[in-house]
Amino acid sequence: MQWRRCRTCGILLLLLNLILSGIVVSAVVGHQGSHYAGYLIYAMAAYTFYKVGIAVRNLARHRALRDPVLAASRATSFASALISMLSLEIATLLQFGTDEAFFRTMTVSTGTGVCVILSATALYMIVSAQKALRMHDNPYQRKAEKL
Repeated sequence: MQWRRCRTCGILLLLLNLILSGIVVSAVVGHQGSHYAGYLIYAMAAYTFYKVGIAVRNLARHRALRDPVLAASRATSFASALISMLSLEIATLLQFGTDEAFFRTMTVSTGTGVCVILSATALYMIVSAQKALRMHDNPYQRKAEKL
């Protein structure tokens, strides 16, 4: 059951990636994003860097654990941190007024990087969960692989 949940989380993460791709395209084409009043952007930056640090620490610290639900939770936390970083970049570039070409280049490159990382993470979750489910369903395959 845990591997099915991990696979479902990977599928949902892949769908989230499609939505994120649309948001990046919308931000680039419309030159729009979130605007924060005053010092609120600095609070968002502090929160984003804290979130990224915690996500990376959890990925490195609990890497050896083989619990699929915890792995899905770490992947979701990592995805959330990456999306926060992209959102912070868009808001910062809009807040401090750069030219449109620089905004477009940075948003496209960072957005593409985030989408590729999220796609790879989601596909890894789906494939590894599918392998584990296949092994669980076929006990003869497990015996052959142990030999």
